[in-house]
Amino acid sequence: MNNVYIGRGHFVSDTSIENYILTILSYRFPLTRNQLNEMTSIPRTTLFGYLEKLVLNEQIIKFTIPSKKRGKPKIYYQLKTNI
Repeated sequence: MNNVYIGRGHFVSDTSIENYILTILSYRFPLTRNQLNEMTSIPRTTLFGYLEKLVLNEQIIKFTIPSKKRGKPKIYYQLKTNI
């Protein structure tokens, strides 16, 4: 991937943030918002907004994996596939 996020919704290449997120999720999934943030350096609030938009557009799915740990479960994001 030659895309580098430089802030304020801009990349060095002409890729949109949505396409950048979809590309990353197509290579590695499922990922949490923290993992996506570390990989892309997109600010957490900006990333959250785009993830919610992609979920509403039914391009990705959001889910949790049950665990025996206390506290809030981690939320994972994955590319939606037509099985």
